Amino acid sequence: MIKNSRSSLIAAAAFLLFLATPYSDSTLKAQSRAAAAEIPDIDGIWFRSDGGCTPDGVTCPFVVAELPLKARTLGFREAFDEPLAPKYDCVPSVVPSLVADPYKFQIEQLADRVVITYEKDDVIRTVWMEGHGNPQPKVGDFYQQGHSRGWYEENQLVVETTKFTFDPVGLDDMSNLPSSTSKKVTERYWRDGELMTVEVTTVDPLFLNGPIQFTWSFESSDEPLYLPYGCDPELSKEALEFLPPKYEDPDLVRITVSPYGEQPRD
Repeated sequence: MIKNSRSSLIAAAAFLLFLATPYSDSTLKAQSRAAAAEIPDIDGIWFRSDGGCTPDGVTCPFVVAELPLKARTLGFREAFDEPLAPKYDCVPSVVPSLVADPYKFQIEQLADRVVITYEKDDVIRTVWMEGHGNPQPKVGDFYQQGHSRGWYEENQLVVETTKFTFDPVGLDDMSNLPSSTSKKVTERYWRDGELMTVEVTTVDPLFLNGPIQFTWSFESSDEPLYLPYGCDPELSKEALEFLPPKYEDPDLVRITVSPYGEQPRD
């Protein structure tokens, strides 16, 4: 009887401990989202059959004159010199510009992740789906393509990407708009009959006064991706030889007052 009572007490204590153990907020959200959403069938290769637009840095993918840009963004754009663009060293595009580029991409929906492979720049993005114990970045971890987590919501795949490194053309690589480590890009993918629609919303409190957004539709393709993109750094740099210089280098740069108030030495 004593042995049975002790066993009952241990079992009861274990049950109470189980009840008292909290689920993480992300786990609860993942469970509720998964229960309420159907998974859209967006597996496959996609392209813009209508041509969408060819990014021109003025009206596509954004009408730059209508964007809610901060003063520092305009100042940075004015000071920006074309040879500083990372693309001349074969640095890949990032979202949102990556989605706007007129190249095919492939979506692979797996149980714990979604893999998106782009023809442009040989980029492969991994979207870590909620509720699968996937790796999380540390406080000091930042990535050129950011860290993407995803979930299904209202028959859509939702992808939220943060933890970007600073990028001198991270908002738009055609109009030379920068992005900060505070940039967050939210992509929504859903089926609309035979089409897949993608809505891309970007916020960056350091460079934008509000969100910027574009939406495009894509058709399925039976053609494989043309890989590798195979950027050649030497060939990429050749174009810079034909650019007129924006600045004339001085013999000596004298800063009147440093950011900390010190006067320059004689």
